[in-house]
Amino acid sequence: MNYYVNEVITSQEFSFKKFAHAIVSSVAFAIALLVVMWIINYFNVTAQIEVLTSILDFLNAYWIVLVAFVLLISLWDYLYSVYKSKLKYVKPAIDAIGILFGLWIVAIILYGLRVFTETTNPINVFLEFLHTIFYEQTLLLFLLFLFISYSKFFLKDR
Repeated sequence: MNYYVNEVITSQEFSFKKFAHAIVSSVAFAIALLVVMWIINYFNVTAQIEVLTSILDFLNAYWIVLVAFVLLISLWDYLYSVYKSKLKYVKPAIDAIGILFGLWIVAIILYGLRVFTETTNPINVFLEFLHTIFYEQTLLLFLLFLFISYSKFFLKDR
């Protein structure tokens, strides 16, 4: 026996204040990230710690990508809550992008852990393999997560 929950679709109106909140919080994230980068750079000038140098290199190269992703997800969360009935078919694709972005961060972190091992260590080889497989199979991974997300969406008991 299937039990259906009556969905009450409330049509929220667009609120510029809530929309602006997503943008302002992303700007705050960008400023916080820049401050963290400055702090790491300040202490690493004299210490020259390889891990801090790697983190700083990553943040210098990708801080704009991180901020843009936070902005897009913040805007998506707000717009989806307002236009849920119109955007419900796009949500699985956004979920797949979010999973792929998270895996990208994990791949970068795992690749960065290689500084703690010797190059001949099997763990080093495995960490490099995980990084390589992510970059070489990004499209295939995205399609896999997209397929899983849409499968969950369309096969969900309504």
